[in-house]
Amino acid sequence: MFKKIAAAGISIALGVACGGGAWAQSWSLYQGYTSLPFIQYAGPAANGAMNYVDGVTGQYMNQAALLNVSMSNAGSPSLLTHQFVMDTGSTGIIVSGDNFKPGPGDVYVGPGQQFYSSSGLLSQGSYYLTNAVIDDKNGNPVATARVTVLLVTNQTCVFTNKGCQPNPNPTNVAYMGVGFNRGDSAIAPPAPYNNINPFTNIVSIASGQQISTLWQGYRVTNAGVILGLDPTTTSNFSFVKLTPNANSNNPSSAWQQAPVTISVGGVSGSGQILPDAGIGYSFLTPPPGASLTTGVCSIGGTGCIVSNTNAKIQIFLPGQITPLPASYSFTLNNPVDSALNPQLVQVVDGPSIFINTGREFYAGFDYLYDPVDGFVGYRWNGNVSSQYGQVTPSVALTGTLSLSNNFSSTLPMYLMGNTTLQEAGTGTINSDISGPGGLTIASGIVNLLGMNTYTGGTIVGSGATLGLGGTLIGNLTVQSGGTFLTTGGYSVAPGATLINAGTFQSFGPALFNQGMLFNSGTLTSALTNVGTAINTGTITGTVTNGGTFVNNGAVVGAVTNNGQLSGSGTLTGAFVNNAVVAPGNSIGTLNVNGSFVQNPTGSYQVQTNGAGQSDLISVT
Repeated sequence: MFKKIAAAGISIALGVACGGGAWAQSWSLYQGYTSLPFIQYAGPAANGAMNYVDGVTGQYMNQAALLNVSMSNAGSPSLLTHQFVMDTGSTGIIVSGDNFKPGPGDVYVGPGQQFYSSSGLLSQGSYYLTNAVIDDKNGNPVATARVTVLLVTNQTCVFTNKGCQPNPNPTNVAYMGVGFNRGDSAIAPPAPYNNINPFTNIVSIASGQQISTLWQGYRVTNAGVILGLDPTTTSNFSFVKLTPNANSNNPSSAWQQAPVTISVGGVSGSGQILPDAGIGYSFLTPPPGASLTTGVCSIGGTGCIVSNTNAKIQIFLPGQITPLPASYSFTLNNPVDSALNPQLVQVVDGPSIFINTGREFYAGFDYLYDPVDGFVGYRWNGNVSSQYGQVTPSVALTGTLSLSNNFSSTLPMYLMGNTTLQEAGTGTINSDISGPGGLTIASGIVNLLGMNTYTGGTIVGSGATLGLGGTLIGNLTVQSGGTFLTTGGYSVAPGATLINAGTFQSFGPALFNQGMLFNSGTLTSALTNVGTAINTGTITGTVTNGGTFVNNGAVVGAVTNNGQLSGSGTLTGAFVNNAVVAPGNSIGTLNVNGSFVQNPTGSYQVQTNGAGQSDLISVT
């Protein structure tokens, strides 16, 4: 497939090297793991690269990503090796009998089928649990996956307007889907045989490397792939946390597709993205209200956006947020202005906004998938001008993330939704956290050292500790058994709430409350209150009240009241009243274990009843 280059002397180098680079590691999620060697594609042109510039015609070209895979040969030690198409838009291996002959070590699972929506091809046959050996370009084994595959014996066409050709006796079928959550575009053997992705089910490594050192996952580049994730392989990526599929027991569909915001001619909406290495064109379900001119498709069918309509399409991964994690754009002109431009874009009806990028995506980006913690990642590879795309290394989070002991990160973080961190020991985030989501520390010790502006609030769970060395806004809840420690003080903004049922301690400036403070736990800090503070626990530290302070617990420290103070608790220390003190809640006694000074500006409000009872201040 090819696209014409604009005549304005555009120069582009679509490199074939991995481009792993020795960049600084930005977080330690994959610390202690080792990826496998880079596997170059085995395609016929440009050293196998998916996207390249033809040296003779100067045209942008793209081709399928081919990898050598060896499979069973009826029990023979000499395996059958063939070049398989690698596809991130489907899941599972489909293979014909000339490339896979089941042997004694293979397990028959039952009949099965797979459907490719892009072509309308339906492949039918039998499922087998077998080994698939992934080889390098020269045929040397790299790793072995234990997966269920579909041995194809018949192929039919569900629809024929895309050049689909039926084949009752298929040969030369060698297709390897490595994507996730692909629905009908995934083989679907019954449990427990549903480990179908060869890239995420590695069981042995040819070099002898221990499988325990391999974090299952992969990185796809324009020139080849890397199996396994480690600090070097994942450096300089923008990571996006995926949302789990509820009640999914199938590893291939455990995570939903990655989120995206798509803008078409200035009309934007949020949906999902599929960086598909399996096709050389794009599918688009645009935001409602987007205006596009469509016509006949060169691949068959209709609905393709007409070239030269200057329809600018912008892709934001995962959305239009600050800092912008990853983005790119293209304009449907002919000749094209960037290798990121798909050969064509077909508009399809769908229930939600969606884009299948086509393999041109890989002209500008590396892409990774982590099936363990549920991440995709994007890295700008530098092969396309930065005017068409960019990546800011960062992490966009939602849901639950488990962190190992000594976890650390300097990557900016964005909370797309409510996020829970489960720290196994002690972790440190030395970067800013923003976004509309909330953050829950569910276990371990997590130190936040950045300027944190996320607005969804913070929860410290029972048994967990949050150490704040930076700043924090919004609501804060410390649950019973939880601990909040701060070295820079803490401020509750107007309209915000601090609820402490656990332990709150400031080693620096006073806690400054301008909103609502509810303490039923242990609060160790000087307190300046100009909002509303209600204490039923213990406050250890001086209290300066210029708002409303209701003390039904204990205060250990000097208290100066410049607002209104009430309650039936105990003040241990010097108590100076410059405004209004109203002991009790109805009829009650405020106990002062220390001195009480009523200055001329102060007043003492007493409630009485018909039985002769009244509020009291008891000083001992």
